[in-house]
Amino acid sequence: MQAAIPHCIAVRLEDAPDAKWVTVADLTTGEGRIVPPWLAAAVVKRGMKDERWDVIEILYGTAALSDLPPVKLISLELSVPERTASDWIKKARDAGRLVG
Repeated sequence: MQAAIPHCIAVRLEDAPDAKWVTVADLTTGEGRIVPPWLAAAVVKRGMKDERWDVIEILYGTAALSDLPPVKLISLELSVPERTASDWIKKARDAGRLVG
């Protein structure tokens, strides 16, 4: 099931009405990561809150559907300590970006 999840989840990375749906597998790099390294590097920078919450939503949802711990997945994907990942999940939830 975990291997199939990235192929079953489709996301829109833009808010435009004609924005295309992309599967999480399409976003996966050759190393088997969900978030490309350039995007991970961008969202961890200060001042990137909206973009960060978008990525947290994608990763959190992927973790939930694949029965993985969200904190560990976000920490791995974004190369941040688990404490930071946990803090970002809390802040995204407080901002109404996550349910559950």
